[in-house]
Amino acid sequence: MLVDVLGPLVRRDPAELREQVCVGTAEHCAGLLGRYASAGCTRIHVWPLVDEVAQLDRLARDVLPRVHD
Repeated sequence: MLVDVLGPLVRRDPAELREQVCVGTAEHCAGLLGRYASAGCTRIHVWPLVDEVAQLDRLARDVLPRVHD
């Protein structure tokens, strides 16, 4: 997804994006969102790229319960 879709879409190096966006495992995404929360972030914007309903469901079910600030 990073290499084929998101990187080219936003014209950024996929390796650089990997540590900045929630693309990957639930653990990766929860860790990233936890770091953002610890830094004071109180709002995120979600941009599902494919199968929006399934991605939002996975975010709510598998990622958000694991986020700790």
